[in-house]
Amino acid sequence: MSEVRPRATQSLEGRLRHLFAAKTPILLIVSDSEDRVEAAILSSLSVLPPETELWSWTVTEGLRTGKTVVQGTTAIGEALNATLKVNRPAVFFFKDLHLLLGGGGDPWVIRRIKDLAGVFPARGKALVFRASTVALPEDLVPTVSVIEDGPPARGELLALLRDWRGSGEKDERSPILDADEQYLRAALGLPLYEVRRILGRIQRRSPGAEGQLIAELLDEKAHLVNRSGLLESVLNDVPIEQVGGLQNFKDWLKRRQHVFTEAARQAGVLPPRGVLLMGITGCGKSIAVKAATSFWNLPLLRLDMVRLYGGELGAPEEAIRRATRWAESLAPCVLWMDEMEAGITVAGHKAEGGPASRILGYFLTWMQERRAPVFVGATANAIDLLPAEVLRKGRFDEIFYLSLPGREERREIFRVHLAKRGINPDDIDVELVVHGTKGFSGSEIEQIVANALVAAQNEGRAVTDFDLEVAASRTVPMSVTMAEQIKHIETWAFRRAVRASSEDQG
Repeated sequence: MSEVRPRATQSLEGRLRHLFAAKTPILLIVSDSEDRVEAAILSSLSVLPPETELWSWTVTEGLRTGKTVVQGTTAIGEALNATLKVNRPAVFFFKDLHLLLGGGGDPWVIRRIKDLAGVFPARGKALVFRASTVALPEDLVPTVSVIEDGPPARGELLALLRDWRGSGEKDERSPILDADEQYLRAALGLPLYEVRRILGRIQRRSPGAEGQLIAELLDEKAHLVNRSGLLESVLNDVPIEQVGGLQNFKDWLKRRQHVFTEAARQAGVLPPRGVLLMGITGCGKSIAVKAATSFWNLPLLRLDMVRLYGGELGAPEEAIRRATRWAESLAPCVLWMDEMEAGITVAGHKAEGGPASRILGYFLTWMQERRAPVFVGATANAIDLLPAEVLRKGRFDEIFYLSLPGREERREIFRVHLAKRGINPDDIDVELVVHGTKGFSGSEIEQIVANALVAAQNEGRAVTDFDLEVAASRTVPMSVTMAEQIKHIETWAFRRAVRASSEDQG
């Protein structure tokens, strides 16, 4: 099989034109979007003789071009035979062929495709089909050329923007403006035809409204991700200023403030690969991932490991491949792997040949070899369940341990949650409450503030420090109910992970 990998400098249309010009007879395009593939084929016909026709085939309509339908071709055998009877150059898009090649495929269909591959080049013909995965019968592997649909290149997207602006600037070497960078981050990962459609819609409705353009591109990207079913596009409204404590983690982020910018890319700066955040439930692991995303102004995509193993997304091994491919197509972005130990465990690693073992093998390779700027924010509560291979340097840039907040951190957390609810922290004796909440997690502090607010509202008055003290006294923290588990986690993390906080609990 002649396989063409996606390259940052060449779009799907560009690679199709190259293969059509080379008279490649049989093509498989690995893509999740049938419409995207059909649009790319249509756009690529320009390199072929002008009389070349585009035909399509489905199991419901048979073989057709425009309004012309060849009767009796809904069966795959008749449709393949009919391609030989078309007396002019043509590209045949067999939309449902991939459905008939599973489980080894029909021997007659496999032989017929091989026959067509031998005669199509001389007749100016090509057969194209699409699938979400590279799943070919072994006998067809040498016959079919495979293209993986990658995202449009930055240069293509910039050319569209400059045409839309009417600037006439065509030189890809021209400086990248801040507005260009915002547009690229919003548009990267969307199909080229979708970006054109949104640009056209904005131009008709509000010419030159670049802010509106960015918003609509981001909105379309979120819909695209959620429709895939593999990842969830998470709305992120947690600026780093609203994170109490975790000073070491914040400092780590600030030292890498500009790593995802165009200037860093052109300077050859490699963006960080990711961090693993482990520790006690409720101490801010999820908030830390969201804060990193907000800090870099990147899209946040969530991969639910439990759902992945539940079978809703298909075979787990294939689902994680498709999910990582989606993340790469939308890069730069943050891929949030929540509760990582729910899917990748020591027990699964030891189960040779099982799904968990294969997922681990693929994940380790992808973490090490990926080139797209996908930052992995992984969280884990029971990190000792993870295989040692996941924890070694090179997979993640750093492993952070999030412990119970210290005195200064609890003060920050109280002030953040009071301010978020419209309460001036300076009107409260926060220090008094902080003193009585040693051993409380960040989520427990948030609940204390919420309970105090409910009590005050019931009496029609403002929240006082007494309300906070009462709410705290009625809360039994996890440091009491789960003392043994917490001690176990802290023992494991000692000298194995970097503390996310800059102070000891106090």
